[in-house]
Amino acid sequence: RGEVACRGRGILGPYSRSFYVSQDAIYVWVHDPRWTPPPPWSPKAALPSDSVVYRLDLKSPEISALRTYGAPIDQFSFQQSADGHLNVLVSTQGGGDAMWAAEGGGSTDVALLRVPLAAFPKDAIAEVSAGAYTDLPDTTGYAYALHNRFVGDHLLYGVGNGWGPPGDTPTEVVVVDVSSANGVTARATKLEHPVDRIEPMGARAVVVGARGEDLHFTAIDLAGGGTPGAHYVQEGASQGELRSHGFFFQPTSETDGLVGLPIREGERAGAAHLRETSAQVLFLAATADRFTSLGTLAARRGKRPNDRCQVSCVDWYGNSRPIFLGDRVIALLGYELVEGALQDGALAELRRADMLTAL
Repeated sequence: RGEVACRGRGILGPYSRSFYVSQDAIYVWVHDPRWTPPPPWSPKAALPSDSVVYRLDLKSPEISALRTYGAPIDQFSFQQSADGHLNVLVSTQGGGDAMWAAEGGGSTDVALLRVPLAAFPKDAIAEVSAGAYTDLPDTTGYAYALHNRFVGDHLLYGVGNGWGPPGDTPTEVVVVDVSSANGVTARATKLEHPVDRIEPMGARAVVVGARGEDLHFTAIDLAGGGTPGAHYVQEGASQGELRSHGFFFQPTSETDGLVGLPIREGERAGAAHLRETSAQVLFLAATADRFTSLGTLAARRGKRPNDRCQVSCVDWYGNSRPIFLGDRVIALLGYELVEGALQDGALAELRRADMLTAL
């Protein structure tokens, strides 16, 4: 039996940390949330910071680092862009993205850190200059419900409902063009609903949010400067899964595709996704100018036995999501896999399998 050579690298730091993996490096951002000195984009004088972002090269043993300010919201706050920069949305406060830490507080006072990869010294630590930060528009609402996402050359962020019940007020999403020839530019776009989810949808982004009894989908045209485009309302519904893996977009052309998202009845608190399986998975056809409902694939009603998370577990990782396998459309709903088929523009159930009784 042959032996496998193995080596490891480690970082010692405070418990607040965020991870991001690019094509050629792993980034680890650490800071002590008990010590939050005013950052360079604050009107107050900046004090020394203990925030550090480490870069671990995947092809060499080198570890380099930059001393920074603030904290990312979560892993979606990072982007290593094609133009050789590390872009990070940072707030003045944050707890990292360990279990539930991103939902535990933070601040809506945010900025964009943009540094060239060449600024990371080899096997050393350097200081990020104040000019590397761009102050961005603050958002209103609770910081624990702040969502952010890079989509292509754009950063989007806004505040949603969090784990609470849906609100009944419109809000806005901020769209930041990171690659603008005139420097970083930001635009606040009014929406008819909160920002509970931001996802890539081809060259566009889609913002999902529950308002009152209904669930809203709004496409954001990034090529058009971040203007809102197609809008769809699923009446009497809310998200069934808040975690990122609940959503999926399957492109069918350069502009069109299929959207899948677990849903449950309307006006439910976001925290329900930690306790209950989604009732259905909603599928939409997305074109350049509209969303069209294809229907839902639903779970069987009735109480299911508790197998203590051997086959399916609603809490830790969620147990509902859309699955696109080639041209097949499938919904995972707890212990069930439900396959549908598109017939005359509508989704009809084709077959289902119960994974619990099959064992």
